[in-house]
Amino acid sequence: MKKKELKLSDILNINKIALLEAYDISKIILEFPLEKQIKIFYLITPSKACAVLSNLEASSASIILEALSPQAKKQIFNAYETDDLANILEELGDNSKVEEFLGYLAKDKREKIRNLLKYKEDTAKAMMGYEYVSTTNNLTSSEAIKIIIDKLKENDYLDTVFVRSHLDNKLVGIVSIKDLISAPIGSFVFDIMKTEFNYVYENDSIDNVISKVRDYDLNVIPVIDNSNVLLGIITADDIISEIKENYDETYHTFAGVNDISTENNVFKRMFSRLPWLLVSVSLNIVLAIVIAQFENTIEAVLALAFFQPTILGMSGNLGTQTMVVTILGLSFDELKEKKEIRKHIRKEILICLINAVILGLLAFFIVFAFVGIRQIPGPDAPLVGLTVSLALLVSLFVSGVISVLVPIIFSKLKIDPASASGPIISTIIDLVAILLYFGFATIILI
Repeated sequence: MKKKELKLSDILNINKIALLEAYDISKIILEFPLEKQIKIFYLITPSKACAVLSNLEASSASIILEALSPQAKKQIFNAYETDDLANILEELGDNSKVEEFLGYLAKDKREKIRNLLKYKEDTAKAMMGYEYVSTTNNLTSSEAIKIIIDKLKENDYLDTVFVRSHLDNKLVGIVSIKDLISAPIGSFVFDIMKTEFNYVYENDSIDNVISKVRDYDLNVIPVIDNSNVLLGIITADDIISEIKENYDETYHTFAGVNDISTENNVFKRMFSRLPWLLVSVSLNIVLAIVIAQFENTIEAVLALAFFQPTILGMSGNLGTQTMVVTILGLSFDELKEKKEIRKHIRKEILICLINAVILGLLAFFIVFAFVGIRQIPGPDAPLVGLTVSLALLVSLFVSGVISVLVPIIFSKLKIDPASASGPIISTIIDLVAILLYFGFATIILI
């Protein structure tokens, strides 16, 4: 069906859309034909255009950028913060387009972007930006402010001024712009700067950066090399974006869905999910074969069929809870040291054991009452209650142990811990629970 074009008389006309916030524009702009999308971009400032494009899929952003005039492209690309633009160009995955877009940048900015694109994704230097203000420690506060004002650019981070040594250019301190402005006349920068401050090295992991920013409640953190020379900065906004991206990736991996882009065609999205589903089908066939081995037990004890979903459901739920807590701990770098890992394992296993005992005892009384009231033929109600209770208790405990250990083992083997979740681990827990359930039933009731 042909997309209906919006008229000027509509509430969401082009002129009104241009007045909206960048986020709001990004949510509705793709509803327009490309020619009207371009008109909207000509009505907004380059900085707002950057913000709009940053909220779109890389492929959609690329189509709009291709349709803009060379002058508009140049203005927008040079308005971008370096780290944000590097992220967009990296997502394009098309070297020819990347080179074309880089051609619109000023030489200095182009080289900075090239460097960012070469860095490893999981290091601090790949995440840093170059939009900051700095001064030297031998200037007075008035001299420093004058230089900062003269060199200030639109996207520069201004809250914190980074202080370099006038002798060797090393980072020696930081000072807030407020303290610099309010300092007494004639004060030198080295008198008012802080010499104790947090920083990260260029090859530090992003997890380490996130931990420092979170633990010390920082708005910005400098990135330095091994000689203590300032290379760039990472802001709290960068950290928030990285955390959101990590959460999204982890959630999608939990679900066994690697590519959720609405712009991909049906077949591409289908094939991205199919491997997980095929593995799950294979494991469920194994599960069916295991259940078939207990055919005589199931035929002899009708009551077992009533409580099989309880065993499977409770084991899966407890396993998922334990696994999520463990994977989040690994993601936030809270389980780095052996001591921390051992403490986490002990705590989670103890929690699983307590929950298993409580739920196992509760299950005994519920099953005892259910079988007795319904007068289900077969073994006595106390024996059925004991079977379900023991099976639930042990399966809950075992599923908890599996769910806390598997992500940690995956992490040690340098495999994404989130890969231990979803259909595969759920089916393994189901397999263990079924073996325990019908195993106890065979021993106690047959």
